[in-house]
Amino acid sequence: MQTLTGDLNEVNYSSIRHGASEQRRQFRGLQNFIIRHLHNKVFKAWLANEIKRGAFRVELFETILNNFAFKPQGWEYIDPFKEMNANKVALDTGQKTLSQILREQGREFDSHMQELKKEAKVLKNSPLKAKNGG
Repeated sequence: MQTLTGDLNEVNYSSIRHGASEQRRQFRGLQNFIIRHLHNKVFKAWLANEIKRGAFRVELFETILNNFAFKPQGWEYIDPFKEMNANKVALDTGQKTLSQILREQGREFDSHMQELKKEAKVLKNSPLKAKNGG
């Protein structure tokens, strides 16, 4: 109810966390339903049309179709420490991939990797690094 009213006066942290988690599961289910039953079908029809128009080569159809993804909105962590640790364990044990964890946050793996490379390059050439002896 606090989501609808914005009234958090009578709610404790555990209740908010549980309610938000449940609501996010429902939203993810709805997002995935829309992706499967609308977005994917529209994309496939659009791609077939673009190939007929000559915008893409016919031999690229399967490659494109098998390598696109709609990424639904992600959410920030409710309890970052616990959730990041849980993701680390899931990643270390093979229960999740980095791509999956990033998707849950509404981020893309490729963009994430490019951002890390860019930051590493900037930090490598940073005047602060030279000053601090790093």
